[in-house]
Amino acid sequence: MKKIMNMTLSQKRKLSAATMLPLAAMILMVSFQNCSPGVVQSTKLDSVSTGGNGTLNLDEDTKPVTVAYSENVLTSMQLQTGLQTVSTRTLNSNTNAKAKISETGKADTVNAPMWISITNLAGEVCLDLVTEERARPAASRRFFNQVDFARSPASLTSEARLDLIRRMARNFWGRNETAVERTVLLSSLSDAEAQPRRPGANDAAETEDFMIYSCTAMLSSLDAIRF
Repeated sequence: MKKIMNMTLSQKRKLSAATMLPLAAMILMVSFQNCSPGVVQSTKLDSVSTGGNGTLNLDEDTKPVTVAYSENVLTSMQLQTGLQTVSTRTLNSNTNAKAKISETGKADTVNAPMWISITNLAGEVCLDLVTEERARPAASRRFFNQVDFARSPASLTSEARLDLIRRMARNFWGRNETAVERTVLLSSLSDAEAQPRRPGANDAAETEDFMIYSCTAMLSSLDAIRF
């Protein structure tokens, strides 16, 4: 498994796609509304309709979807991961990403270059997180308390993988993962684990890469940056 920063563009796109199914639905919704901010749901019902299927007033009856914008996306990722400080490498990545990340956060400003930049930035933040937690005793870790960084990813039990997903879902998404998301994530992790190791990587490096991959897939997903 390769580190995020060493991935090809195609590989980064595949990583981003692992948890981006909701994004496709949102983009379709935005397009349908003629590029207005995405609509989540009606906030009130027609007073004369018993079934709640009255005419929808887009100006009064809806609430918009927004995403983290260029000035707050790194701050948001720090809050979700609990990192007090980030590396110079991550700060540089954030500077480079700003030009491609929405300045407003409106749903109709989301595009592929923006999401690739968010994935790259999430990878750097996740590397900082793994580096910080790896240096701590297992019992004091926020996310990787069941991970033995001296062994290969194959040593991770099913329970440990599910615990990792649950912890990240609650911290990154503010909720538990759904059954479908759990299945997609576990499948994605299995696919990543099956990939050849990067040259010179030992068991410890492979596990570090595996944790960075897991973290990046969830931290760069739509639910992690939408409001």
